[in-house]
Amino acid sequence: MTSNITRGGTYTAGIPYHGMRLLGFSPIDSGKNFSDLEISGLYNLGGSTISNDDSGQFVVTNPFLLTSYKKASPTSEGFTFRNVNKTDCATYVRDFVFTGLKTKYSQSGLTNGDSPTNSRAVYASSASIKADIYAWILEMGTGEYALVQTSRQLDAEVLNSIIVNVNTATGIISGSFGFYVMGQAEQFNFNINIKI
Repeated sequence: MTSNITRGGTYTAGIPYHGMRLLGFSPIDSGKNFSDLEISGLYNLGGSTISNDDSGQFVVTNPFLLTSYKKASPTSEGFTFRNVNKTDCATYVRDFVFTGLKTKYSQSGLTNGDSPTNSRAVYASSASIKADIYAWILEMGTGEYALVQTSRQLDAEVLNSIIVNVNTATGIISGSFGFYVMGQAEQFNFNINIKI
């Protein structure tokens, strides 16, 4: 599967959203922008802000563009706000795999054994589905998409995380898998030792 997308959607999901020009916005008048203290407070509460770019001619998104997400349950641990890029990357990868499964395996035969050789039908087994999920996740790490981190070690972890359960009696295919979305540079912290 390929998208041939050259703008929007998966093409930009892995590119950091901070610093993006917001079209149709007039520059913020001097003195009406958020103070550093207000920005810090908003970030700590899961908020995002905008500001003028360095030229003062355009309004841009600031770093830490966040979005909210639902927890599995009210008692589950974790953040309630996430970086929009990471959320978008994960959403596109999940959708890509789900679309691949529906496209390839809808109306297929289901087996717990080896897939029969029959040119007139598609057969699904846990092994074939696992192989396809793995291939689709790796494809999302290619240059066209670049939404998933890849390396020999990470690819092996992805492959080991894929669990596929096939129930031929009910026709239900279930399972789970994990992957590492692309990160983005947000802060730079260096210790500098000056030597004479």
